[in-house]
Amino acid sequence: MTHLLSLCSHFLVNRLVYWTVIMVRIPPRLIYYTTVFLTGAAVLIFEVSAVRLLAPYFGASLYVLSSVLSVILAALSLGYYFGGRLADRMPHFMPLYFIIGAGGILMLFLILAGQFLIPSAASLLSITSGPLILSMTFFLVPAFLLGIDSPFVIRILTESTTNHKQQGAIVGSVFFWSTVGSIIGSISAGFVLIPQLGLTLTIAGTAIVLIIWSILAATILQLQSQKPERLISHQFLLTSIIFTIFITGILSFQLYQFTPPQPEDIVTRYYSDGYYSSINIFDRNINGTEYRFYKGDSSNMSAIQLYNPNLVFEYAQTITIAEILVPDAKNILVLGGGTYTLPRYMHATNSAITIDVVELEPELFALAHTYFELPITEKITSYTQDGRVFLQSTSTLYDIIFSDVFNSGSFIPPHLSTIEAYQAIKNRLSPRGIGLINVMGALHNNGPNLTDSLIKSIATVFPNYKMIGIDGPTSTDLQNIMIIVRHDDVPFIIPETVIKPKFTDTIIPVQELVVNDYIPNSDSPLLFDNKNATERLLARQIKQFKR
Repeated sequence: MTHLLSLCSHFLVNRLVYWTVIMVRIPPRLIYYTTVFLTGAAVLIFEVSAVRLLAPYFGASLYVLSSVLSVILAALSLGYYFGGRLADRMPHFMPLYFIIGAGGILMLFLILAGQFLIPSAASLLSITSGPLILSMTFFLVPAFLLGIDSPFVIRILTESTTNHKQQGAIVGSVFFWSTVGSIIGSISAGFVLIPQLGLTLTIAGTAIVLIIWSILAATILQLQSQKPERLISHQFLLTSIIFTIFITGILSFQLYQFTPPQPEDIVTRYYSDGYYSSINIFDRNINGTEYRFYKGDSSNMSAIQLYNPNLVFEYAQTITIAEILVPDAKNILVLGGGTYTLPRYMHATNSAITIDVVELEPELFALAHTYFELPITEKITSYTQDGRVFLQSTSTLYDIIFSDVFNSGSFIPPHLSTIEAYQAIKNRLSPRGIGLINVMGALHNNGPNLTDSLIKSIATVFPNYKMIGIDGPTSTDLQNIMIIVRHDDVPFIIPETVIKPKFTDTIIPVQELVVNDYIPNSDSPLLFDNKNATERLLARQIKQFKR
């Protein structure tokens, strides 16, 4: 009985697929052009995703972009070189589609690497060499395999044509469709796939398409040969389909069920792969008090005490200084909303103030309403936009601007750290306005350093400023440094207010944290759009304070 069922399945599968393909009569050339189109798109989707995959650990820096581009181009070059030689030795479609399928499978495993291996490896590597090392480790081989297809397709198509005058047209068509695929892949990754599906599903979907297409294309081309029953068996087809379903099932389960390991006292409320980093929202009881945290890829970004509007993180509590200096403030601009804990506090203390928030991660505004007790009110408006772009496009003048654009870890977008960026902030301050700029830095440095470059650049635009070291003026470690600036030149004194260290009941007078008579290192360069040393100085800072 089992043997009879096997024979029946053998006959039905082969006959059904064979006659379906014969009736459709798909031209082989169309299959090959579709192949280079899909692999071209996959390479660019892979490249954009690779930049995004490394950004949480090394920043969206030139080091990351240069490393990924260099490795992908090197992989494609090697793929073209060795693919041409392999095609001369085996000018047949089966090796081609086996290689493409293998590239898709490796992309699937890259997702697992991104969740389990890259975070651990990144903590051991520097911001300069790390992106290159990880790009070579995780991205080189899949891109190399996908680069083999173009010379393979050219070899197969030129061998199949009897008109040698068309060989140039064949080469041009292959590179045309490959490039068109790359263009569409790049645009779709940045504008559609990653924003809508997230990074993980984008890579997974691309890999699965490659695997399924390699099986489908190889099957169709074999069935269109002169004696297809000699070239394909139902075992090969069924095994391929079952393997693809198995891999897809495991991946889907892993994608939708996986959350990072948490200590026993943590209760996960929400987890997803955001546009710029993972979004992990969880509750934790600390010293008998319930807190809710938002964690990005590598650090806690914001927190609230449930049912209490007061701010948890000390640097954010310095907003009280601006409230005292501008008691009748009509509006405030927050650059870097996070989970909108600052707007939540400001609205609770002054329901009449208008609050505009600029936040790049589009999902966070809705999550702030759901999980962080942000009230729904017309007084709070969120803009999903880059902070610099918003500053240059709005005409509104603000009484208070709070800038908190350091993202996961200790990274700052270079274009928000320049004299031109601080001038854009000043242009949007009202004549009596107060600005608070959060800088992650150290107060005691030798030689050129990022902290002094940021302070000097800010002081160039705002000569009237004060500094507050959240860990105190004597701390030699990395800390939040709040730089309070005034638009006008009216002398100001930091008021006698206090901050409360997170998770304790103690209070600290702000006057104890004011940094007086600070002289930035003269060797630290000013930061300009055209000549910006932010990333180089940041790399030095991270290396110096890395534990």
